[in-house]
Amino acid sequence: MAQQIRIQAMGAREWTLLLALSVLWGASFYFFKILDAEMPPFTLVLGRVGLAALALNAVVLGRGDLMPTSPKQWRGFLIMGLFMNVIPFTLIAYGETGISSGLASILNATTPILTVLVAHVFTHNEKLSWAKATGV
Repeated sequence: MAQQIRIQAMGAREWTLLLALSVLWGASFYFFKILDAEMPPFTLVLGRVGLAALALNAVVLGRGDLMPTSPKQWRGFLIMGLFMNVIPFTLIAYGETGISSGLASILNATTPILTVLVAHVFTHNEKLSWAKATGV
């Protein structure tokens, strides 16, 4: 039996969240450039990741959720945090010491395109299709 996919239209809340995400994400490139003269890239990344960690911890505590206690889970968080946040943000901040913030944001925007191409080459189940190419 085929599973039905329910498609929902984006409402005002979703558009507002998308706009807020866009402003926060885009502003980081601007602030990297402004603060570049004042602070080294690693300090900028520590501030960015540290503020995000504080905000996320506040959300977890505000919801009444408990933090994980398993060292295995924390090791996974550490690895994911390094590869998904610390290393990329450090490279972006360091790269912006030599290029404009506008060019950095454009290069960062190529991530979906490059991801589809890399997935096509290195995976067996994520091959490029017309639908994926059109979506990207």
